[in-house]
Amino acid sequence: MSRLYSNGCATSEDMLWKLDALQSFILDLHWPDEVFAEHLSHRLKLMSADMIEAAAKRSSAFQSQLLVRQGTAPIAYTALGAISEFH
Repeated sequence: MSRLYSNGCATSEDMLWKLDALQSFILDLHWPDEVFAEHLSHRLKLMSADMIEAAAKRSSAFQSQLLVRQGTAPIAYTALGAISEFH
C-alpha cells in the first residue's frame, strides 16, 4: 500500500486509500455503457462522502467525550487532518 496520506490516523488513512483504490478500479474498467459508468461514479462519490462524514462525526464525538472526561483543552483531530489532505 502506498502512503498517499501522512498526517492522519491509520484508520482514516486506510479508509481513504481504499476509497481511492475503488474509484481507480471503477475508472479503469472503462464501462461501455456511459450512463451506467456515470451512475457508478455518482454512487461512489455519495458513498465516499457518507463514509467520510460518519468518520468525522465519530472522531468529533470521541474527542468531545474525552475532553469532558479529562477536562482538558482540545487536541488535534488527526482523522480530519487526513481528510483535508484527501481532496
